[in-house]
Amino acid sequence: MSKLKAFLLVAGAVVVSAVVAGAVGAGAAVALVKQAYNGPIRSDADQELVIHSDILGEDVVLQVRLPRAYSGGADPGFPVLWVLDGRSQSGQLARIADTMAEVDLLPPVIVVGVPHSGAGRTSDFVHPGERFDRQEGQADRFLEFLEDEAIPAIDAAYSTSPERLIAGHSLGALFVTYAMLRRSELFDGHLAFSPSYWVSDRALVEDLEVFFGGTAVFGEHSFFYASLGSNEGWEMEESFEAAKAVFEESAPDNLTWEMTITEGADHGDNPELSAAKALRAYGDFAAGQ
Repeated sequence: MSKLKAFLLVAGAVVVSAVVAGAVGAGAAVALVKQAYNGPIRSDADQELVIHSDILGEDVVLQVRLPRAYSGGADPGFPVLWVLDGRSQSGQLARIADTMAEVDLLPPVIVVGVPHSGAGRTSDFVHPGERFDRQEGQADRFLEFLEDEAIPAIDAAYSTSPERLIAGHSLGALFVTYAMLRRSELFDGHLAFSPSYWVSDRALVEDLEVFFGGTAVFGEHSFFYASLGSNEGWEMEESFEAAKAVFEESAPDNLTWEMTITEGADHGDNPELSAAKALRAYGDFAAGQ
């Protein structure tokens, strides 16, 4: 495939998505944030890796999408993009990442889709001490699962490099930010699409202020990207701008970050419409290291 053709495929996908995406409306964020994204969606993963989690107390099916350049044991090792709400979110990110790799805008990456646990995403993605939708937040438990069980399992089964990214949408984006605060060196890149910073009276925004104010510990270089659709409603927008203000005032020098508005996007289609920009920004960041 020529670089021009691959570029046109990316552009065409974005245009088509913008045309066919339904208008959700300003009040949709609250409803969509509660949606069980791991519903009965057909998997197009290359492979599935089933692991038993002692931390979660259940078996977990990781969906693995390998880059076109992957050949197995002879590979030097590929970065891994971990995608929350795997069944609904990882497929489109894998397709965009593959196309961008074809035109040398991003190194080839392994994409791993992670489902939420049986406790539900409103538990897994909300930080402890807070309640949402009548559930106690257990983000600390889910982060421990990723760090101690899921990541080692993928590293043992596939040819991976130490470079890792994590991406999430809505409550998943809330968790992405939480992961950056609690295990800032676990992932090199953090991609947060339509983060629900309004949850629990913006508790995570307050955590950002504390974290940047004195407890921030990053690796030599780290990357954070967040996007919000322009049609997601005032509650999403105001909490997003509040978080952005904290980044502008207090983010450490060794954290490269970007927070942008996706014009015309709503809560449902913002991840697809902003993913290429997020991955391109990370690719530029990684190339400069």
